[in-house]
Amino acid sequence: MWDEYIMDYYHFDRCTGLLTDWQTLQLKKPKIFDFLGCSFSPNNRYFYNSSLDYITQFDTREKNFLQQPDTVAIWDSTYLDRQTWVLFNAGSS
Repeated sequence: MWDEYIMDYYHFDRCTGLLTDWQTLQLKKPKIFDFLGCSFSPNNRYFYNSSLDYITQFDTREKNFLQQPDTVAIWDSTYLDRQTWVLFNAGSS
């Protein structure tokens, strides 16, 4: 269904509202719903991308860091709790 998806990364200056240092990451042929979320480490150095099977870490201090992913976790199918579900609804209320 999807051939690729794109993630954009910017530095945001909260005082001026300016976005700078734009970088784009193109990921090829993900499974549908493969991209589940993302977050930053408490010190803002590491950016994490989660999917159904992987957690990928990016070191934001490295130049072109979006091109240097580090897989830090792979689901090994040893635990699957079918009792917990999370739904995202993009509809309006």
